[in-house]
Amino acid sequence: MKNPFSFLRGKSAASRRKPAASGGGLFHAIRAHFAAAESAAKDADWWKADYLSADADASPDTRRILRMRSRYEYQNNSYARGVIQCLANDTIGNGPRLRYASADDALNSRIERDFTAWAESVCLGEKLRAVRIARARDGEAFVLLAQNPTLRTSVKLDLSLIDADRVAGDCCTELGGRLSPAAETGGSRSVATSEGCGKPFTIDGITYDPYGNPVSYRVLLSHPCDGNLAEERAMFIPAANMIHVFRADRPEQHRGVPELAAALPLFAKLRRYTNAVVASAEKAAEYGGILYTEHPTDGTCAQIEPMDAVTLDVNQLTTMPEGWKMDELYVKAPIATYADFKKEMLSEIGAAMGIPYAIVAGTSAGYTYASAKLDHQTYFRVLRNERGFVEDSILNRLFALWLREWSLANPDITAAHPSIDGRSAIDHSPAIPLISTWNASWLWPMFDNIDMLTAARVQSIALKNRTTTLATEYARQGKNWKTELAQFEKEQQFLSKLKLAPNAGQ
Repeated sequence: MKNPFSFLRGKSAASRRKPAASGGGLFHAIRAHFAAAESAAKDADWWKADYLSADADASPDTRRILRMRSRYEYQNNSYARGVIQCLANDTIGNGPRLRYASADDALNSRIERDFTAWAESVCLGEKLRAVRIARARDGEAFVLLAQNPTLRTSVKLDLSLIDADRVAGDCCTELGGRLSPAAETGGSRSVATSEGCGKPFTIDGITYDPYGNPVSYRVLLSHPCDGNLAEERAMFIPAANMIHVFRADRPEQHRGVPELAAALPLFAKLRRYTNAVVASAEKAAEYGGILYTEHPTDGTCAQIEPMDAVTLDVNQLTTMPEGWKMDELYVKAPIATYADFKKEMLSEIGAAMGIPYAIVAGTSAGYTYASAKLDHQTYFRVLRNERGFVEDSILNRLFALWLREWSLANPDITAAHPSIDGRSAIDHSPAIPLISTWNASWLWPMFDNIDMLTAARVQSIALKNRTTTLATEYARQGKNWKTELAQFEKEQQFLSKLKLAPNAGQ
């Protein structure tokens, strides 16, 4: 068989790389490309795509419009409100529980008890749920860390939630006559050079250092729409006293966009279709008809005005003019396809936030037990990631501030234990100190299991295999393991006192 590449023998490499002339030769130039990059995309709205940066794409005007529309859906759409409320309730629940695991059990119990009392006094669980709602609805949440002398606990640290509309940039005069960071830095963002000699930059009220760390937040004294005379005045909050919670979907993104933004057009379409179905059903429920005649227009039938309306009485017989008949006016209502359309729209809305259809619709009708359980497992993974985000962005930083203030408020305890920085009069070991944030972990409320018997068996096997502990299992139920075991011992002693078998009734 003849080698089809034999004509290349004896030719130089340059001549072999020379493209073949158009219209001749064995090979033609092959040009690989992406179909999605073609300019003549007829079935997509890709002509609307832009090439803006993350901050320019999420400009203040764009974020304000998205917040307004997202809040409108949250306030007026039961599905939008239910999705966000469900996500906040399932993620936070009644709040996480601190587990402190140092070498001193008495110290652990003291810190856990004091932190729980402080968390209840500042309504930590409720505020965390509000932060999760604001992050989904508004795109971001701001938590001000300040002192509250009215708290009854020894730690006076408190959390104050700030509306995202109040954190904004401007070049107006601030309190004390100082100009805003945007005016001080020239009002533009400077890019750090290769030597690292950059300048601070400001993104809509948030000032960053050359390395991208927040320095201060410009907070308006009142909401821009409150009508207050001080609405143009603002104060600067140091970054050490502010927690900014948002999800950065792009690198170099500094302000958050509502998580409900991708589903907003779907809510609008669902509302339009629902209104059309309701209007069609109303028309079909009304009395309607049309008069027609088979006689020619030569005066052999009664003369009536065209397009004239005739009032029909309910439960009455109505006579028609001579030569005229009446037929019912049928209105076709798209009710048969409404349920399917609604299901598909709600499924797509849930996909925008990682929530299955059963959670969005609030029903598992039509599901098998296996499919419903599989969907919930996917949803639980989303919740675990959300809880990890809350720990990293809020709880760990909050506990570090709380522990520092608690140590100052309890010098008798900290004097007998290694301090936060590891120095103590009785212990100079380089190991992790007893009073340290490294000893803290967070236990969240467990997810409800429909099959309680199977869950109990799994729990029993895990305890036997020592892959879990009683402290962990009790904490998932919001209980303290020492308190529960002490109560169990009291019950056993009381049963013995009554001369009843400890396992009676089992």
